[in-house]
Amino acid sequence: MIFGISSFVGSNIADRLKKKYRVIGTYFNNPVNIQGVLTLRCDVHEKDVVQRLIYMFKPDVTIYSVGLSNVELCQDHPKVADALNTAGVFNVSNASERYKSKFVYVSSCYVFSGEAKLFGEIDTPTPSSIYGNTVTQSEFYVQKSCLNYLILRCAPIMGRSYNMHDLSWIEYVERKNFRGDKISCDTKVYSGYIDVGTLCDILDQAIEMDVTNRLFQISSKDTANRYQFTKKFVEYFDTGMKICNFTLLSRVTLPMLLIALGRGVENSQAELPSVNISTESKKFNSGSLEFSRTRNLAIWNCRRQTIWQSEGL
Repeated sequence: MIFGISSFVGSNIADRLKKKYRVIGTYFNNPVNIQGVLTLRCDVHEKDVVQRLIYMFKPDVTIYSVGLSNVELCQDHPKVADALNTAGVFNVSNASERYKSKFVYVSSCYVFSGEAKLFGEIDTPTPSSIYGNTVTQSEFYVQKSCLNYLILRCAPIMGRSYNMHDLSWIEYVERKNFRGDKISCDTKVYSGYIDVGTLCDILDQAIEMDVTNRLFQISSKDTANRYQFTKKFVEYFDTGMKICNFTLLSRVTLPMLLIALGRGVENSQAELPSVNISTESKKFNSGSLEFSRTRNLAIWNCRRQTIWQSEGL
């Protein structure tokens, strides 16, 4: 069961896991249609509703992908950030613990302050933002109160979303660039970057191996601030963006950008200590890209038409 299936991360996890498991998801205001997945409306702040849903379906695994992950919005709306990133975690984790379901929490590297150095799982969190504070509180609560949990502390995640109201950073940049708007980027916080497909691969293997009571930090080996990453992304696909060729952009995922940043694809694999979980390396030809996921083009073309129609473009 995925709480927050309409989110960028939740929708991609559902699309991956539905091939092997029966997937049920919840949303609040933004219903999403994923073939083969049952979706239900649920407010994670209503404790009784959360408990009834988990009691009704008795999932083996409960995944929490609800939250306000925009750092600026969290700073402007601290109460909303606390409600979604902390209070909701308490309700869902308590219910999953009560009905013997493994609780999986998708956390963030913003539990650290973002200095230009590498952090590990054993390092003490030092958040410097409201978003980081809320995520840190949730991590601490899950580790102290749950007997069967898995925490995935992720670097900024790149990819495509099923929900047109929840754009990923790459989609946000593409929209801004298409409109000719300025893109404001942070220059102080450094982090690695991962593809959402990599996260789904790791989660799938962790569930299959029944990894329990662990916290994994998932990131690329090298780091960049948001300005450096975005600048490289825009420069690399400059031709496609200037002619508004979204078809080209919709067929590109993060591994290709990793090459542009100077990384070898084999070096972008996430490393999980003491657990033998590996990710598939992406294969490239000189003139084309071989995909293990082919849904991006159709999803983005559909979403693009909807967005343009709503904006009168």
